[in-house]
Amino acid sequence: MWLGEFGRRLRGALRPPLTARVGPAGIFLEQGGRKWNGQAATGAAPGEEVAAVVTAFRQLLFAERISPGRVKLVASDHWLRPLAFTLPAGHLSDPEIDALVAYRYRQIYGAQMQGWVWRWARQSQGPLVAMAWPAALLAGLRSAIAEWGGTLASARPESLHALQQARAGRRDAWVVMAEQGHASVVRVGGGAWQYWRCRSLRPAPAVGEAASVCDLLQRSNARLGDDCREIVIVESGACGAWPREVVRRLTAEGWTTRTAEGAGTGYSPPPLDFVHSPEGAATARKALFAAVALLLGIELGTLAWALQSMAAEQAQLEDERGRLIKRLRPGSDPPLSKELGVRVRAVRDMVAGLSIPWEALLTSLETLKGDKIVVESLRPDPAERKVEITATAPAFADISEFLDRLNASQELHRAVLVSETAGREPGIRFVATAIWRAAE
Repeated sequence: MWLGEFGRRLRGALRPPLTARVGPAGIFLEQGGRKWNGQAATGAAPGEEVAAVVTAFRQLLFAERISPGRVKLVASDHWLRPLAFTLPAGHLSDPEIDALVAYRYRQIYGAQMQGWVWRWARQSQGPLVAMAWPAALLAGLRSAIAEWGGTLASARPESLHALQQARAGRRDAWVVMAEQGHASVVRVGGGAWQYWRCRSLRPAPAVGEAASVCDLLQRSNARLGDDCREIVIVESGACGAWPREVVRRLTAEGWTTRTAEGAGTGYSPPPLDFVHSPEGAATARKALFAAVALLLGIELGTLAWALQSMAAEQAQLEDERGRLIKRLRPGSDPPLSKELGVRVRAVRDMVAGLSIPWEALLTSLETLKGDKIVVESLRPDPAERKVEITATAPAFADISEFLDRLNASQELHRAVLVSETAGREPGIRFVATAIWRAAE
């Protein structure tokens, strides 16, 4: 179920937005070149007018089987209460400006502002612009769109929408926005909205409506003490034939008039939207900052993970390098041929023999053997620091005395008789071993 709902909302987001113009005189819908018209209950009592328009709007959405999607709501200036004033010197916070706007609305309209919601916007230069709508109107239209399955993308008055769509130029002028049964006049100068008034027009012939608009312009001009006589008339698309009569009447009174035609960039209307309040805009900015922080955290996490992966890969490469070096560096001597092995051992024996203290051994034996012992040969063992002595003695007692002298000497000790045999001549041939003390 949730997948189907997600698909529906996705199709609604990709579909062109539905522009809904609602007012007491009628309801006009447009989407991608298709148009639908509906009739509101114009005969409703003043207190029931909003409810009648909301009901007609809801019925038109469902009766025409329009696919749900985004809705750009354009409401008639008939309900609008605009306000433009210069802020006092010094910086004011948003709550302070809210309090100031509420004070000005109470000052102009008194208790009539009960149940109304307003939005305001600072301009790049010039005064602050604010507007108010009945809260019941906005809540009813929003509820109807939600029941239909759509999303309210924006909610602006007819005057802002009309001027945004018209090619009105950039010169200082009075701008008249023509709407069926209603008129709005704005003094635009220095790229800012300086004055703003709205007037409902009673059902009357075009001549009577034109006279009412001219009277509104004359009064506004006199109040400002303005000598600007240039007027730009912006047709909203929901008006009748009366703008032509307005042009004729104003031209006769000495005004320079022209009608804005075609879509294009003109005066930039204040960024006022009843879907997004100043607090909502601050919340949106916080949400944007939170999203940026989240993306930054994800990027940093990805970078940390990449660095960790690189470190792990580097450690793995170092291990492989160590194993390769160990494999290429043998732990023992390579095997030798038999002949080469004999030569190597001979060289090792010769090198080892050079470390034997021959001079000390021979001098010691010459002193220790005495006159009765005849040494025939010496066979040293460098690995064990041992020397094997083959000699001849007249009697066994002489052999014993010789071994005692070896053990008591400074060069040799641990003398041991290994074997003894009778020689060809009188005497005993024996073999003894001793260790030279340099080994300790």
